[in-house]
Amino acid sequence: MPLIVRLALFLCLFFSARAAPAQGAGGEIGMQTFPLLKQVRPLAEPVRTVLIILDSNGRALKKGTAHIRLVAPAPGRFFSTDFPVIEGTPLLEMDLPILQGRAAWEYLFPIRGVYRLEVRAVAEEGTGIERVFDLEIRENRMRLFYLAIFALALFVFGIMAGRLFTGGKRGL
Repeated sequence: MPLIVRLALFLCLFFSARAAPAQGAGGEIGMQTFPLLKQVRPLAEPVRTVLIILDSNGRALKKGTAHIRLVAPAPGRFFSTDFPVIEGTPLLEMDLPILQGRAAWEYLFPIRGVYRLEVRAVAEEGTGIERVFDLEIRENRMRLFYLAIFALALFVFGIMAGRLFTGGKRGL
C-alpha cells in the first residue's frame, strides 16, 4: 500500500476515533417548534418549543433539569429591530423539569431577528449536556405590505402637492 494511502487512512481513523468519545460522552439535545420556525412571526402567536434530550446511549433522559436562557437578537449594523431597547438582552431564563427526555414551554417572540437559545441539561446523576440554538424569526409580511402602501401613498401625495404648489398661474 502506498505511503499516501496509509497516511490518509491513519488520519481518518485518528480523527474518527477522537471524535467518537466526545460525541457519545455527553448526549444530545434536539429541538422542535410548533409552528415551524419558518412560519413564526413576531407577536403573532405563541410558539411551543419542545427540547428532546438524549443520554450518551441515545435513549431519552428519564429525569433531570434543563436550564434555558433566551437572548434577544443583537442590533444590526444598519437597521434596528422593532424594539431597540431589548436588543442583545436576556429575555428568558428558567429551569424546567425533564420528564421522559422532554422539556417544553410556550413563548411569544417580541421582535424579528436571530435569537440565541442556550440550553444546559443536567441528569439526576449530575452529568450535563450543553447546546446553543440560533432561532431566526422573520418579519411579519403584512407589515412590509403596509409599509410599501404607505410609501406609495407618500409618493403620490408628494407629486400632487408639487403640482399644486409649483403650477404657474393661468390666464395672465
